[in-house]
Amino acid sequence: MLLKFSQFIRKYLPIHVSLSIVSGLMTGKPFSETVRSLKPYVPIPLFLMLYPMMINVKIEKIKYALTNSKIMASAVLMNFVVSPF
Repeated sequence: MLLKFSQFIRKYLPIHVSLSIVSGLMTGKPFSETVRSLKPYVPIPLFLMLYPMMINVKIEKIKYALTNSKIMASAVLMNFVVSPF
């Protein structure tokens, strides 16, 4: 199911991007106060969207990584214990 979703997104990516831009512009104008209050949270979804593309992560492999406790434990150990030093 995740593979089909990934293929669907890749196949129609220009349409999804165009619709996202148009919907953002249409909702941003009438709800400008709400949009301003959300501004500090913008980097979080941007990071979640752009980082996997920059490092060329396959969406299909994310499920495997999340279900494998050894991989997750080693990633957490490296990120929060080893890297700060």
